[in-house]
Amino acid sequence: MRERELRLAVVCYGGLSLAVYTHGVTKEIQKLVRASKTLYGLDKSSRHETSYAAASDDGSRRETDTEEVYFDLLAAIARQLELRVIVDVVLPEYSSALILLALFWLSR
Repeated sequence: MRERELRLAVVCYGGLSLAVYTHGVTKEIQKLVRASKTLYGLDKSSRHETSYAAASDDGSRRETDTEEVYFDLLAAIARQLELRVIVDVVLPEYSSALILLALFWLSR
């Protein structure tokens, strides 16, 4: 089976008025990466049979609404191609960088 990495370098720009939008985008990218990490943390034989709830039971109370969708999507793709998602850089524009950090800190 072929293995590929989807490496993302994200630049978020738009200034202060788009900080909330930028935060939402970066949260979704983080959820996609978490789902990929959870999927490829499983044995190859159990990747197609294990649900996200069983695979990611880490005891945290964070929001996982779309992580399960990303997990299922990556599991379906993994039948043909093992696709790992990795983010190399998330670079915000300076004017929204402080707000993004504050929003990230508050959402933890």
